[in-house]
Amino acid sequence: MAHRRRQDAAVSMPSVEEIAVREDLRVRITRIDAQILALESSLRSLRGERKVLERRLHAHTYPVLTLPNEIAAHIFVHFLPVYPRCPPLTGLFSPTTLGHICYKWREIALSTPALWRAIDIYLNDNAELQPSLRIVESWLTRSASCPLSIRLLSSGPALSDLDPVLQACVSHSARWEYMKINTIPLDYIGNSGSMPLLRSLAVEGKVLEGSGWIASSIDAPQLQKLTLGRYREIFAAMIPWGQLKTLQLTGVAPHQFMAILRHTVNLVHCKLNIIEEPENNSNAADSATVKLIHLEALVLVQWVDDPWQTGWFDSLTLPALRRLQIAEECLGRERPVDTLLSFIARSGCSLEQVFILTLSSLSDDAYRAALSSVPSVVFNRSLDLGNGLFAPDSSEYAYTDSEDGLTPSQSISSDSDERWGSSGE
Repeated sequence: MAHRRRQDAAVSMPSVEEIAVREDLRVRITRIDAQILALESSLRSLRGERKVLERRLHAHTYPVLTLPNEIAAHIFVHFLPVYPRCPPLTGLFSPTTLGHICYKWREIALSTPALWRAIDIYLNDNAELQPSLRIVESWLTRSASCPLSIRLLSSGPALSDLDPVLQACVSHSARWEYMKINTIPLDYIGNSGSMPLLRSLAVEGKVLEGSGWIASSIDAPQLQKLTLGRYREIFAAMIPWGQLKTLQLTGVAPHQFMAILRHTVNLVHCKLNIIEEPENNSNAADSATVKLIHLEALVLVQWVDDPWQTGWFDSLTLPALRRLQIAEECLGRERPVDTLLSFIARSGCSLEQVFILTLSSLSDDAYRAALSSVPSVVFNRSLDLGNGLFAPDSSEYAYTDSEDGLTPSQSISSDSDERWGSSGE
């Protein structure tokens, strides 16, 4: 027993080396504790400094965020193209960009109907239909009761596939102010109901008659500007011609536009892209005089295989005309200068600019001598009537929409195009 106790005592007593190791560990722990205390003190100091900096940062006021919401909304509206031009649906210049800056700006943007009143829709294929429909519906909702400017162009989907998007737009036809579309059935125009705000309508592509459709007048008492990219006889019964101030027709025969012009008593600006009379047409333009006392600007382009259709021009009397752009074919093959001078004398107008697309060998000097009283006489011999000066979108026929109506732009040059202004929520 005594021997066992001596063995236990020998086992329990540490050696000198063990004692030294333990002492070293204690010293290291003490040093680490000191470092921890120093670091904790440094952290406390840094946290205190951080709080001070945060208070200073939060106390700083960004001037733009101090603006009243209504002022910020007004600035946002000026960020967009001038109405009725449409901003792109997505991208840097879309109103959706304003919602990506901060929460406050997003709330202001979503609660400002004027930001969403001009909608540019371009459909290239069927895959775009459903996303575009959601976007269009959201913009229409956000625009609240604002008048609308809508530009709807399609190059891919079938007309039947466009129906949901067309229906979404037509359901707000009472708010249409500017409408431009390139493919639409006549059903949508004639059966859109009252359009009390509509000032400008452009139908520039296919116009299809729906089954069982009956022509009816468009109910648009404010309509002043009309563009028809492909004229059809059925339009004659639909359009309130007498209230129009600006008219552009493409694909219209002389007997058609002469009949129309007898009703456009308030017309100020007019462009006609004339086609050849149908063979054996019994409705050829008669010789009754058409007098338009308010017409100031007239553009006449003749797109025919056999030019020099004449006779109808001798029936026009335009006493207020200031600017005339005319294809020489409209003046007749034999004595175009005399025809033009006879028109000026008959109208008693004071022309300020004459632009003549010349096809004959008649020298420019002959025209200049005859038109010596006209300040500006310009000539062009290009036959490419689909581009340049007489292109449908060319700014030679660009008119700006002003507060008090439709006024001509300052220039009728062909250097630039007037375009409307592309998808996102």
